[in-house]
Amino acid sequence: MHLRLPIELHAGHPYLTIDARRWVLDTGAPMSFGETAGHPLEASLPFVRKHGEIDAEVVSRHLGAPVAGVIGGDFLNRHDHHLDFTSGLYEAGDGWDSSSHEHALEFPVQLQGLPTLKARIGEDEGDFLFDTGAQLSYHVGRPPAGHVAGEEIWDFWLGLADTRFRTPTYEAEVCFADYATTLRFGEPPDGLRQFLLGLGLRGVIGIDLIARHVSWYAPRRRSLQISR
Repeated sequence: MHLRLPIELHAGHPYLTIDARRWVLDTGAPMSFGETAGHPLEASLPFVRKHGEIDAEVVSRHLGAPVAGVIGGDFLNRHDHHLDFTSGLYEAGDGWDSSSHEHALEFPVQLQGLPTLKARIGEDEGDFLFDTGAQLSYHVGRPPAGHVAGEEIWDFWLGLADTRFRTPTYEAEVCFADYATTLRFGEPPDGLRQFLLGLGLRGVIGIDLIARHVSWYAPRRRSLQISR
C-alpha cells in the first residue's frame, strides 16, 4: 500500500482529509470508527459507526469542529506512516529510512494495541502512552522543578465520567533515550490519573512531540523516528 493525503494540525489535533472530510489521526484510539459505510482507507477492515458510546458526533462536539470519524490503531498498526505537518503531507506505506531521533515503541496487551514509549520527567521515569489525539501531554506526578506555568485551558478525555475538564498547563523538559525536549503538559484530573496508574503508565505524551517535526511512525517495527 502507498497512500498520500493532506494532513493538518488544528487547535492541537491532527486531521487527515479523506474525500473532502476531516478524520482525526489518533494513535490513542484502538479502532477506527465514523460515519461512512466502510473503512475510509482500507476497505477490507471491519468498520463500525461508534466505539462504545462514542461516535463522530460526540468527537466533533468535544473538538469544536465537524469530523467524519477517527482513524485508529486497527489501520495505523498495519502500516508505516510518514507525518509532515510542516508541508501538510501524510503518507502510509512500507517504511522510510531517516537520520532521526528514534523512540522504541511497545504495545502492551492491556492497552489493546495502543503504543507506549519510555520517558523521564524530573526524577520520574516510566512508560507513557503515545497519543496523537491528545493536544496536551500528562504526567501523573507533580510538575517537576523548573517547569514554566502556563494558562488554564479546557481539555477532554473520552471515556471518563467527567469527559471535559479545565486544567492548568505548564511546559517541562522531557528526557528520552538520546535527547531531551520541552513539551506542554496539563495536570490530569483524578479520573485520568487513576486510569493511567491502573494501566501501569506514568502519563501521556501527546501530539506536541511530533507537531513541529517530520516523523515516521512505524508500529510494525516498534519505532517512532522524529527529525532532528
